[in-house]
Amino acid sequence: MLQVIKWEFVKQYHRLKWMFLLFAAVLLSLALLPASWFKTESDGYYSILLFFSLILSFGLLVLSLYPMYNMISDFRRKTYTMERITGRSHIQVFFAKIIINLAIFCLANVLIFTGTILMDKFNTETVKYFTFASQKPYWTTALEMVLLYPAILLFCYMSASTNHYFQNNRRLGTFIGVVGVSILGSYLHLSGPVYYVVGLIIGIILIIASGRMADQRFEQHVYSY
Repeated sequence: MLQVIKWEFVKQYHRLKWMFLLFAAVLLSLALLPASWFKTESDGYYSILLFFSLILSFGLLVLSLYPMYNMISDFRRKTYTMERITGRSHIQVFFAKIIINLAIFCLANVLIFTGTILMDKFNTETVKYFTFASQKPYWTTALEMVLLYPAILLFCYMSASTNHYFQNNRRLGTFIGVVGVSILGSYLHLSGPVYYVVGLIIGIILIIASGRMADQRFEQHVYSY
């Protein structure tokens, strides 16, 4: 299992390294730029800060959505062929990806925290360049972004991929599945510890079920080598 986790970390590093390098450059620039330079009202100074703020906002959006993409990213033909050479169970790979998702979630929080502090010195009474306030409790967001939403998307994707009605249009099948789950979830009103326990159990069950579908039926339904 440790080898699987290590391999997943290597893959995500190569996928995201340039993005993190860009964020590091932006944060370093903000740390070095004197706030006094931007006290004078100038379109040029305003554009620079707005540009940095947009990069940070874009980074937050990408890192928030990336855990869901991460769960299904290995099922393209070229990537899938390479992954299956290892012979590892998909269930192991999916749980390794959850660990990666947790690491990415933590990095996103570091980006938010650091970006907010560094941009705060440039804020004025009328202009806030970069701020973020979640509408949900921290642990709710963590559960949903790291495990629950990626697991739901993965399960819908695998269900569509292994169903002969959608094997030629997995995106449509996945979309229908996600909409169905969303409608079902709207009727459930859980909160507090109950929500965390139920969400954790559902996420784990969906990961295991998706792994079994991937191991047993995905290849024969989608790819013929």
